[in-house]
Amino acid sequence: MDDTAAMDDNAPMPDGLMDNMVETNMDDLFGDAADNLNINVPLPPIPLPAPLVMRLSEMQRTGCCTKLAWSNTGAIARIAADGKSILISTLFRDRKTGQYEVSQESKYPIHAPASNTFQHIQFNGMGLELVAFDSRGGPHFYSISGNINRMQPNSVEPAAFVNDRSDLDRVVGCAWLRLFPMEFQTVYITPATRTENGYWNAMPRTGNLNMPRIHHPDQRRHSLLCVTTSGKLTLIHQHESGIFQTTSVDLELSGPVDDLITHAAFGERDDHMILATHDTAQRMKVYKVSINWNAAQPNRNVPISVSPVVEVGHLTMVEHVGAQHFENARLSTLKVLSTPPAHTEVGGASTSIVAVFTHAPSALANAQPQQDAYSIIARWSIELTTPNLHTAFTKLKPNGPTPVLIAVSRLKREDDIWTSKLIVSIDLQYLNTLVAMTASDGTLEYRDRLAWETIDNSIDTDVASSLAQSGFSHPGAGEHHIQVAPSPDGSHVAFIKANGKLGTSGMIFPHGWTPLSDGLTNTKAFLEAAVACLARQYSFLSASNAATDEVLALLPPILDRDMKNLFTRTVLKTVCRTIDFCMMDVQRQAQLALRETVNLARPMGALLVLGTEPGLGKTAKKRDFSAQFAYLVLNMRQIGMALIQALTPLIAKPAQFPGGAEAQLSKAASEAPSVAGLIRWIYDLMAYIFDILTEVKRDALNNDDGGKEAKAAFEKLTVDSGTPALQLLLCSSTRSVLTFLLRQYLPGYLAMVQKIKDSRLIKSLGDRQALLEIYDCAKGFPCKLPAIVEFMLEWDSAVRNAFTQGNVGESRRVELELGIITEGLIPEELVPALDRLFRRETGILAKLEDGADMAKLYYMDTSWLGISGSSASDGRRYDAVRKTVMRKGVGRRVCRRCGAETEDVKAEDVKLLPTWLQMTQRHCSCGNYWWVE
Repeated sequence: MDDTAAMDDNAPMPDGLMDNMVETNMDDLFGDAADNLNINVPLPPIPLPAPLVMRLSEMQRTGCCTKLAWSNTGAIARIAADGKSILISTLFRDRKTGQYEVSQESKYPIHAPASNTFQHIQFNGMGLELVAFDSRGGPHFYSISGNINRMQPNSVEPAAFVNDRSDLDRVVGCAWLRLFPMEFQTVYITPATRTENGYWNAMPRTGNLNMPRIHHPDQRRHSLLCVTTSGKLTLIHQHESGIFQTTSVDLELSGPVDDLITHAAFGERDDHMILATHDTAQRMKVYKVSINWNAAQPNRNVPISVSPVVEVGHLTMVEHVGAQHFENARLSTLKVLSTPPAHTEVGGASTSIVAVFTHAPSALANAQPQQDAYSIIARWSIELTTPNLHTAFTKLKPNGPTPVLIAVSRLKREDDIWTSKLIVSIDLQYLNTLVAMTASDGTLEYRDRLAWETIDNSIDTDVASSLAQSGFSHPGAGEHHIQVAPSPDGSHVAFIKANGKLGTSGMIFPHGWTPLSDGLTNTKAFLEAAVACLARQYSFLSASNAATDEVLALLPPILDRDMKNLFTRTVLKTVCRTIDFCMMDVQRQAQLALRETVNLARPMGALLVLGTEPGLGKTAKKRDFSAQFAYLVLNMRQIGMALIQALTPLIAKPAQFPGGAEAQLSKAASEAPSVAGLIRWIYDLMAYIFDILTEVKRDALNNDDGGKEAKAAFEKLTVDSGTPALQLLLCSSTRSVLTFLLRQYLPGYLAMVQKIKDSRLIKSLGDRQALLEIYDCAKGFPCKLPAIVEFMLEWDSAVRNAFTQGNVGESRRVELELGIITEGLIPEELVPALDRLFRRETGILAKLEDGADMAKLYYMDTSWLGISGSSASDGRRYDAVRKTVMRKGVGRRVCRRCGAETEDVKAEDVKLLPTWLQMTQRHCSCGNYWWVE
């Protein structure tokens, strides 16, 4: 063939060739040809968001760059995108839907100093203190004092902010020291187990406070340790004046000068801290850090003074630290896992070091095909070993000293853990017994502390040991977030989305909250295990003085009645040391009952939420019995503590008051008006109780068989309206507290008011008006105070006699008390007491009625007490702390759980308040911190 002809464009092509070419090209375009060749063509991975890649790059460059943190008080703090402020949010219970939602950012942000930006934030263990390090390594401290969204700055000595700071002073690791004894006496709750009677049992355990610890000698002062890039170890501690001071030492760095520290982490072990550092030469060094505080206190009236000396000892070192078989992964997180307390289930776990190596490919990094992101978790356990002596030492003189070698520390590397997720934090929870690994997609994986095995949903529904074991899990949002931080209990995660907005998500329960039993599926056992697990979690957080709303947020707005009772009974039996006070000595009974209300208030705070159906305005739902009872218990506790603190010195004998009678009257004139609202609240509560009792007696009871009729009538009233009037008198705790306040404090207060109401010692017209109003209220009350006290004492005697004559033992009385508190049950054993109470002519209530103005009692308006959850009939809003009408134009605080309101007090004005109000205004009666609007 002619070559020229072959290259001619007009030369004819063989038949069918064009058709085959077209067919082949079309197949290649649509991928059909590849199917016949059995070739797998994987899709390239979706590129990671650029902000996340930049965030991981920052974590790989340096430690201490946390921009999002969740505190034990429920505050969620985050550094703004420009680094010039810290914004505070929290979870709020929406009263309309009953769901918990993240709040708007606080109106009171924390601003960075001029020419500086915040780089790292970290709460202390209690969640009340926040440290923020700026770009030059300068520390800034802020405190929560009642309002979680308006933190107050603390003073730091000027030496902490030298002008010649550079990048070498950047903090790469820090840790708060725990407060003694508060953070060392945390109760451990054993896993909940199902009992034979269908209930659940979880036992509290307390640790040994005499064990050696590392902490500030003054239990009111805070301290923390931090490490800089240049290797400077600094102890920042509060002086007796409250000002933070610094003490520094240099770590012994070996190698070239440019081998700087990139990451550092601290962990507690006995009376010292373990410090692990990682430098640019990929060396990991481990140190022992001890503190000699040199504390001095000449007498108890003088604050403890300290002059600390930091001592550092080098333990061991590891060269070429990295992920095994994954060279592309770089260190992003370094953590020292502290030793769990001995009274936990894993008290034998040793201190260990965890390093997370991440690989997050960027779409713009190179032209190579994209690789999947992954993380490698490397682990080292710290072991003490004693070197073996050479055989030559056995040939020494028989009578000579025996050579002894000192034990040395070494790191034993465990097997690496690979995961396809990008791990952004590793945290210890539940007294260091659980390891929580948080990923960039918002998921959280739990692992066992000892074996590091993944904790998954268990088929054993008779034990509840953790949220993950009971079926709860974080599903993740299917997208990556820039910042992710778990709540202290792990039930929720907060995250910063790619668009810079804050979001939160909670664990989900796969079985749903409605019991199913259709013959094929029975979820009741799973639900009971889940509720018992949440009750255990709630109890632990309550005993730790930590926020508990995150646990309540996992429950549905309307929980099945049996499940709610199971939750409450489990918490009550776990948290409360004493539930039955009925048969105690009268004088000792009230004091112990009032003291125990501190523990009783914790489960009552949960009942207040679980017993209130959501809705606002016309759709508002009244509280059921359990919520109304809880509301009254919480307020009685708050008022009782306030009156004890405010009135005990004022009603004492003048000779016992410093300065005598004149000083006592002067003090009374300044503080007595502030508690007038509390005294009126008690009076009106008694009016509410008597009104309900007399109404039922008048409308529902006949002359004969009064006890059984009363039991049936009040059981119906409890179901219909949830009114807890009779149950307040049946419950030994509330009955004792009410009797104590009526006997001990109201008479003394009224006598004191009578002395000073017309005195010139009253400094303001408002105070004088408050005293005159409460005096007129007491004098014009339908029932006289001595008659009320006599009624309470006779009723208490009737209850005691009923239990004694019925041979009711202590364990049975505890069960009866639990039934009264949680469900409003009226014990059959107390029918004889009810008979004495409602007997027509000679009953205990009849005696009270004989000397009372029943018409006035009938028309009294007690709606302002807020028992049912409805607004007051006069349309006014009442202060939840002072029990007075809220003034117009004054700032207010709102409880994020129950929605209670109180007038706001600025930090500079708190010291001007009466002492009782300074303490009481810090928390809502349900135990929550306030949110300033």
